[in-house]
Amino acid sequence: MNKFELVAFVTAVTLAWSHPAYAIPAAAAFLAAYPLLTAVLVIGGLYMMGKMQAKKQQQQRSLLVNKQSNNDPIPVVYGQKRIGGVRAYINTSNGAGDTAGTEYLNVALTMCEGKTGALKKLIFNDKIIWDADDSSTAGTLTAISSDGDVNGFTLGNFLTTTPNFGSKVSAVYHNGSSTQVVDAMLSTSIGSDWSTNNRLRGIAYMALKIQFDAEIFEGGVPTVTAEFLGKQIQDVSAISQGDSSRTLAAGSADQNPVDVLYDMLVAPIYGKELDHNGSTYSAGQDIDLTSFQSARSYAASRYKINGHLDTDTKLYENINEVMDSFNAMLIYTNGKYRLKIRQSNETAVSGFVFDESNIVGDINVTLQDIKKRLNTMQSTYANKALTPPTGDGYEAYNDDTLVVPETTDSGRVAYLAADNDRILESRIQNNLISDSATLKTLLNHKLDDSRHGTMISFDAGHTAVQVEAGDIVAVTHPMLGFDNKAFRVLQLGITPEGTINIVAVEYIASIEI
Repeated sequence: MNKFELVAFVTAVTLAWSHPAYAIPAAAAFLAAYPLLTAVLVIGGLYMMGKMQAKKQQQQRSLLVNKQSNNDPIPVVYGQKRIGGVRAYINTSNGAGDTAGTEYLNVALTMCEGKTGALKKLIFNDKIIWDADDSSTAGTLTAISSDGDVNGFTLGNFLTTTPNFGSKVSAVYHNGSSTQVVDAMLSTSIGSDWSTNNRLRGIAYMALKIQFDAEIFEGGVPTVTAEFLGKQIQDVSAISQGDSSRTLAAGSADQNPVDVLYDMLVAPIYGKELDHNGSTYSAGQDIDLTSFQSARSYAASRYKINGHLDTDTKLYENINEVMDSFNAMLIYTNGKYRLKIRQSNETAVSGFVFDESNIVGDINVTLQDIKKRLNTMQSTYANKALTPPTGDGYEAYNDDTLVVPETTDSGRVAYLAADNDRILESRIQNNLISDSATLKTLLNHKLDDSRHGTMISFDAGHTAVQVEAGDIVAVTHPMLGFDNKAFRVLQLGITPEGTINIVAVEYIASIEI
């Protein structure tokens, strides 16, 4: 599917969801014929999250275990995350190339798609055995050569634990560089079974050589997890129109969701490769950089990404999940994708009101479907602040559950009373947010939003061309009691009579974030 097919596909899907009776059957042709009119392409929201709920919960539970497979999907990690990984290779050897030996266990543990940032922690059975932020580990990784990206990074000065796993472990972290070479430690230990072609380029992985010790490893092969900084991506604020080089910023925790979205739209491998003409990159070719940079500035103090996306999920669904994490909309207008974040301080299009002077015919009003109304939301997420009750072990990024409103919250009492004490609950999985405060804010917004949502549709004269999808517009209609009532435009379309059909949803500033 090329980027033009994406326009047609995503437009048709989203608009059909927004208001089935007003879906445009030939979206691409419509956009080509009327470039000044726009359609919301992607709306991250409760609908898409709920659709993926069961699958996401199952995948999250398996993320901190070690699986053995040669075809298991490898996630993409953004921000900081703890991953269990997949054993792409496991075998014993004598440590000097003979796989008939059993003294050493050799493992290539794949973590995610690269190129990633720095390793932060290595954990065996929930015990930290190496910590980049602990002074006793010397605080840094040691590059095997002057180009650690190529050869990997050797861990040293392991922490003393009970049992003392670090005393029997050699480990090298490879961050998924596109030029990385075979791991020298594994190659020496395994011999011809791990040839120079086993480079795992583009894949971040941990090379482990574990010396057998019946006392230390009495429970068998330990579960190995690693906490690290995810994929290196572009800083949207540093991109200029026409840039031809994709300069990647160092991996970091708390990545800006706009940078993450841009990476998904632009990056090769797992990305849509927008702003590309074949293999040639030219920033701003398909993406409205000004809107992305403005959105990035707004999101910087409000939203942050620390999580993962599944590469066996459709790219369209993952794009929705990213936008859902910062309440955003992606709009196609004048041949480019424009980004807009829903906000509480938005104003209506200046100097323009829809009223009886430009509305042609009747206004159709659809009240919010009671079946979509909620009074409780529950989300499972990887809580980075989670600590074990006894203080023993390491629990960060394990599954936790957040429920809003809390039982004693006055809002919950009011919502339940309005719903005759009938619990209307949605349970979802969030893979991108790891702190409770941000997630709580988003869940409360989704809950409030589910209880509103009066939609209107009407035909308007040609003056409506100044309005774009995503805009807030004022509507005045005495018979309906609308006096400059605010609505957000979801869809515009040309009718057979040459008028412009508008579909919009009620905008309530007090519930926006």
